[in-house]
Amino acid sequence: MQKTPTIKHSLMFALVLGLGLSSSAFAASKTATCQVDDGGSTIFKGKCIFTPQGNGSFYLSGKNLEATLGIEGLMVEVEQTNVATVQATLLRGGASTWGQAIRSKNQKACWVGQDFKVCAW
Repeated sequence: MQKTPTIKHSLMFALVLGLGLSSSAFAASKTATCQVDDGGSTIFKGKCIFTPQGNGSFYLSGKNLEATLGIEGLMVEVEQTNVATVQATLLRGGASTWGQAIRSKNQKACWVGQDFKVCAW
């Protein structure tokens, strides 16, 4: 007779799977040099934490970014080849969408929006 998984077993599996996914994402994080431009001027250039999110997307965070820009982090979410949406994670919670960005042809580490640029090396 085959046992039917209980809610307890399902919750345990979800917990183990979640811990495995979060630890693998954490392991992939690394220190990078980041640059954020607004209106053609550099408003941040310094060390940050670069965390890959899959499919070319990434999240930038860290104390330097937080202290200088007053945000928790920046998400560059690739929607299709060379096209992404950039959002700031706000310190008070929620997010602020900066807009669509195109990957720079000259600086492959940079994503350029209408009035902003986000780079990570």
